[in-house]
Amino acid sequence: QNLLLIYFISLIGGNIYPYFKYRSQIDYIAIGASGAVSGVLFSYILFYPMSTIYVFFHIPMPAVLYALLYVGFSIYAMRKRHDNVGHEAHLAGAGAGIFATVLLVPQVIGIIANHF
Repeated sequence: QNLLLIYFISLIGGNIYPYFKYRSQIDYIAIGASGAVSGVLFSYILFYPMSTIYVFFHIPMPAVLYALLYVGFSIYAMRKRHDNVGHEAHLAGAGAGIFATVLLVPQVIGIIANHF
């Protein structure tokens, strides 16, 4: 139940920022639910920050490190605009997922505090 709420809040949140940023560009197209997936992933990372995430299926790293690299790369890619990937939606969806998780399960703050 909370997972679906986090997914849909992340879906909406992941679309709000790009919508306002690109609303005057009539040729801008954004499709997909990658912002929602990012939100669910970041929600997972809040609960299990020291779990192992495998990047490209074989590079292991702690989830919290992955999250930091993900945010850093998203900001970098948003500024460069060399591809047709909605990095804004990914980052906004991740932020919405964090917000939704803390809103729906405030105990997650204690879980995070216990890991650090």
